[in-house]
Amino acid sequence: MGINIKDYGATGDGTTDDSDAIEDAIAAVKAAGGGTVIFPYGSYNCPTISTQTIDVDNISLIGIGRPTITLATGGQILFGVSGADNVTIKSLNIVEDSLTFGSSTGRAVNVTGACEDLLLEDLHVTGLGRSIALGLSGTTDGQIKRPVIRNCKVFQPTSEGILLYHCDDYLVDGCSVTVGWADGFKIGDGCTRGTLIGCQTYDTGWQAGEDGSGSGNGNGLDALPGGQRLNVIGCIFRRSRGGLIAIEVDENFDYDEMEINIVGCQFLDNLQANSIAGHGIEIKTGSDVATTPLPHHINISGCSFSGIAGAAIFGNYGRDVNISNVSIRNTGQNGIWIRGDCYNWNINNFLIAGAGTESADTYQGILMESGASDIRVTNGTVCGSFADDRIQKDQSGETLYTKNGIQATGTCTNITVENVNIEQVTNVPLNMASGSLPTARVRNAVGSNYTFRDTVTITAGNTTGVISGSSGDILYAPSLGNVRVAPTSNLTTTYSVAQTGVREWTITLGSTEASDKTFVLQADLLG
Repeated sequence: MGINIKDYGATGDGTTDDSDAIEDAIAAVKAAGGGTVIFPYGSYNCPTISTQTIDVDNISLIGIGRPTITLATGGQILFGVSGADNVTIKSLNIVEDSLTFGSSTGRAVNVTGACEDLLLEDLHVTGLGRSIALGLSGTTDGQIKRPVIRNCKVFQPTSEGILLYHCDDYLVDGCSVTVGWADGFKIGDGCTRGTLIGCQTYDTGWQAGEDGSGSGNGNGLDALPGGQRLNVIGCIFRRSRGGLIAIEVDENFDYDEMEINIVGCQFLDNLQANSIAGHGIEIKTGSDVATTPLPHHINISGCSFSGIAGAAIFGNYGRDVNISNVSIRNTGQNGIWIRGDCYNWNINNFLIAGAGTESADTYQGILMESGASDIRVTNGTVCGSFADDRIQKDQSGETLYTKNGIQATGTCTNITVENVNIEQVTNVPLNMASGSLPTARVRNAVGSNYTFRDTVTITAGNTTGVISGSSGDILYAPSLGNVRVAPTSNLTTTYSVAQTGVREWTITLGSTEASDKTFVLQADLLG
């Protein structure tokens, strides 16, 4: 059965109140036990429309040319789906009469209760106030099964843009959320077997508007704690007051079912004013750590991070985390930050360039803090900014650079660094001397410029100089081997080198030189 809303008196002229006509058309399809309601192209003014609850199976609401439905400011829920299967809502613009940010409590679509095979496609939702633009809220006993949200665009929601609770086998494809109060996408309790693909967020979590004022702290994507077998593929997350992706679990989470794959995504431009330092991907747990399992089985592959205010990847808690083929450039904090209660992390095939700024000279390419264990870092590069002399600027105008290449602090166990190149850092290439690292292994780590070297200049007229690794740029590591000391220019005399202390070598010339002579020490690592 197909019904055209104009057959029920709708005008689509943008002025006449078409609320009753749309209500009557939908009521007729429901009474017939299913069918299609057609919205021809036009602008339908609906200031008095009531919530249209779809509680009958096999109903489709289809726009032709994506017509516009305008709601009055005040917070209507336009379409409600409750316990109905095979419902489609497609090709509509849904806007409020006033686009004042945070003006109401409306929703475009609100799905509740158990239902199957829902399709929301090509919906453009603008300014739907202090609530969720597209909300799917199943229950523990009534999951929403096989919902698809495709090519929907949400602008200026003042809560989550697209929210899912208790959904199974869901797909969110090609959707975007722009200028939002809270999370752009939220995958909440009870969600299983889902995919976000080709989605985008921009300026989310602002609460009081795009200028960054207010106290909002939303994320681009918040998987809390709905990360059970979640795939995030080919998405772009840009500018968020919180993190770009936050992964969190609580005591209600099904620990055995967790698996999150983040593949081929871009994380961009999260350097903001107002002391905001959101991370690219944040892995954490709930407030009750004693009863909460750690997030685990998280795979991050083929992703790029640029201009992140905090760390590109921040692990507050987590185990069985695999990071591979990632590019991290110009972060405000550590490139990869692994805190205590992180276990079994593998970081492989990576580039980290520019971690930290000149006013915060404390950050590393990779930082492992006390309590981290079974961390393997292999086949990658850590360096300062690619710009000449590290003059590349972030959005606050500060120089970007990396202080230490890789650093472990406190008591860490089973740390492996292998086949890693560390270049142009401003302090120590590899610092594994802090705290207790009884099982640290370092192999085949190579570098240039400041990496694994120290220098001393013997001034003209003198015959001795001391290279001390404790104060220079020499590698801090469990042990050193194959130490090489050589002058940087030709000598007119002989010289000898003797180790005179722990990481200390004395160079003695056979006679004085007429000009200053610089010597360079380089050392290999012993595992």
